[in-house]
Amino acid sequence: MRIRIGALFIVSLYLTTYVASQEAGPTVDTSFGPVEGVYLNSDGAQAFYGVPFAAPAVGDLRWKAPQDPVPWAPEVRLATENPPGCPQICEGVNPPIDCPAKTSEDCLYMNIFTPLEASPASRLPVLVFLHGGSYYVNSAASPLFDGRYLAAMTSSVVVVPNYRLGALGFLVLNANHTSDDNYLGYGFQDQRHALKFVQTNIENFGGDPGKVTLSGQSVGGECVALHLTLDQSAELFHQAIIQSPPLTLPKASLDKAHTLARLVAEYLNCENGDIECLRSKSADEIVSAQTYAAEQIFQFLDNLFLYFQPWGPVLDRNELSVLDRLATGDFQKKPVVLGGVSEEGRWSAFSFLPTETPKIATLPLYLLLFGVKNTLKVYWKYPINENPDVRDTISYILGDYIWTCSTRKATRDIESHETIPIYHYVFDHAINDSAVWDFVEDWCQDYACHNADLFFLFYTLPLEGFSYTDEEKELAKSLIRFWSNFIHTGNPNTEDWRNHISPVFQSSQTSSIVKHLETPTKKLSFKDILHRAKRGVHDWPPYQASTEWPSMWFKTPTNDILHRYRAKYCNMWDRVGYNT
Repeated sequence: MRIRIGALFIVSLYLTTYVASQEAGPTVDTSFGPVEGVYLNSDGAQAFYGVPFAAPAVGDLRWKAPQDPVPWAPEVRLATENPPGCPQICEGVNPPIDCPAKTSEDCLYMNIFTPLEASPASRLPVLVFLHGGSYYVNSAASPLFDGRYLAAMTSSVVVVPNYRLGALGFLVLNANHTSDDNYLGYGFQDQRHALKFVQTNIENFGGDPGKVTLSGQSVGGECVALHLTLDQSAELFHQAIIQSPPLTLPKASLDKAHTLARLVAEYLNCENGDIECLRSKSADEIVSAQTYAAEQIFQFLDNLFLYFQPWGPVLDRNELSVLDRLATGDFQKKPVVLGGVSEEGRWSAFSFLPTETPKIATLPLYLLLFGVKNTLKVYWKYPINENPDVRDTISYILGDYIWTCSTRKATRDIESHETIPIYHYVFDHAINDSAVWDFVEDWCQDYACHNADLFFLFYTLPLEGFSYTDEEKELAKSLIRFWSNFIHTGNPNTEDWRNHISPVFQSSQTSSIVKHLETPTKKLSFKDILHRAKRGVHDWPPYQASTEWPSMWFKTPTNDILHRYRAKYCNMWDRVGYNT
């Protein structure tokens, strides 16, 4: 399967380049020069792959704030091939197809997808998507995030930027960090620089800079939440979609960040803080050093949860966490969609404990994770069943604590301060095509694991040779419909998604996405109609106490509404707190 996916991806890149060479693609002016993309005629879209939004962060620009690229006008820059991912070691990630085909320290590029007929006069809404990957893997070039179908189906402009990862994106050095940058990291600043590029240039691609939805999944979603609490980002987007953010995972303290920096320097035989020595090392050497530092840091840890996320933004001693900022109302009052999947913790639990874990290990593990004060509370709330392998139970504990319940708390806190409704969701479907997971452990086969919603939102698995069932096609259409309405109006219910599909896309008889999404017409029985009406499957109610905290439940064969999702567990975590 690894060979099949790799070959398909290489063929896809070759065909993209070949088509561009045979036919001049769409050309758009940017503030740095014109770029020529590629027509994806059969998909009702056009794409601009690898558009530079910042200068290469190499040499003296390594570990500096992003700078504008050097203008290339009047030359036309080809934007017909996927850009490299930022330097990383990408093995055994979730999902496997996230790994970039190539990497380079020169990686500050974005992919831009638009409907086929988009022009500067279109003024379409813009969706900027920040990828996840624990701040050390993944890229905009992942086949999973190819935005051609999402752009065409929602009649919007989809932007997916890279940002610096690991030590190259988040190393904290005493010599070159001040409190002015809030220790958020160069990778986080890259995201903001990409948003500034969108504000300046997206109108020429057919987008409306006054209608930007900032979205992200996993740590990308966490970054969206962080942007939502920072004044410096306030004018750069207008609404937010936050998917599966690990809001409970602690940020490294300044002391821990300095320890990581010292370990990186130690591995590279540099004096601690000697930035010139560090800049003399190759990107591959830096990545090896960050792996060494992340492994060594455990002997200095006072919080085992840093295992899951050793790199990323750092909070200074006086700064509040994202959860605390949301709780105090210190955030921009904008429309928000927030939610996650039903098996959030499964991948983390099984990768943390890759072999069968006996019951005898649970008590010391709970003590390490939650301390003496809270271990018994956790033990009684999540009783160990007869299964000799306790990882299933641990996956629910981690899923609730790191994702589900902290997300519920964030949603309730936003709702308590926000005058605009907030919408919460739970995605609860395991991809039917198990080949998606063939060449890694089968932990997520038959489970709605972390990332599962992305398979349906972007609908790109057919590009990689995978398939969907008819029910899964309906699920994808439902998810895209609600996202489309929210992107256009800030409300997932206001209009039907088909009002947004581009005319070219609607009329295309050869559109591959139309072929993939076609399902046999099924006549609903009177019982089916009554059942759907009773459940209100076509409406997504706002998350409010007065209606028993409803969540949209995305599943097959049809959606439903959940009330008080995981309440008895989340009520406990709310009492215990999320700063264990």
